[in-house]
Amino acid sequence: MLKLLALELRRFLQVSRKVMNEQFSHLAHNQRDSNRHMVLICYVLGVLGVFFFITACVALFICYLKREDAMNTIYQSHYTWLISTFWVAVVGSIVSFLTLFIALGFVLYFILSLWLIYRFTKGLLRFLEHKAVA
Repeated sequence: MLKLLALELRRFLQVSRKVMNEQFSHLAHNQRDSNRHMVLICYVLGVLGVFFFITACVALFICYLKREDAMNTIYQSHYTWLISTFWVAVVGSIVSFLTLFIALGFVLYFILSLWLIYRFTKGLLRFLEHKAVA
């Protein structure tokens, strides 16, 4: 009787373990898809942010919120990449604006625009390749 009970308990634990592994695997897959979609949304908002500053601010807010959820994944590097792109673009825009009166600002805006194209292109290409941004 005791052996039969032990055998049933072992079967129950094996089935429970299998079910739990499947559920955790499903949750990890959903989390990965969620991060992937959010990173893509942030890239789109960031590109639109070149024309509409508020969308860049929304992308920044999302990146700060989701970066912790993406810890130890390729998506963490994309969130960090987008955050640093935003802050450098803000500082570059301010410096360019302040130097407009000596015509240096136009050159700086042009350089900043090329840099933003590079950052968004590199980030999106790495994203599409399922790789981290380095």
